[in-house]
Amino acid sequence: MKPKELNSKDNTPKHCWECWKFKDCHQAQNMTANTPAVQGYAYDADMYCADCLDTDLPKATSLGTNECDIPSHCAACGVPLECDLLPEGIRYLKESIAEGAGCCQELWPRLFSDYLD
Repeated sequence: MKPKELNSKDNTPKHCWECWKFKDCHQAQNMTANTPAVQGYAYDADMYCADCLDTDLPKATSLGTNECDIPSHCAACGVPLECDLLPEGIRYLKESIAEGAGCCQELWPRLFSDYLD
């Protein structure tokens, strides 16, 4: 796995700063609105981006156009993974955004704007 940078107010979204997990969060740096979704890979019951797959691991399975019940993120760095939301995922997305809760307040509305119309 790639080494993680320390989270700071300069490299993370404002809504992350008060979170109790902020110091050790592996997603905070990838929760900004400008973070693009990338191709995901399944390995050992988790999903990863290509940058976080350890080169010593056997070839992981590409997720292709992944259908998801919830938005997917890399288990190591938190970058969003490309996915097509199923009806349950769309409901989850809309409820999460309406509640204003969670790590993805800034990212999900932009990344999944097609589902919010």
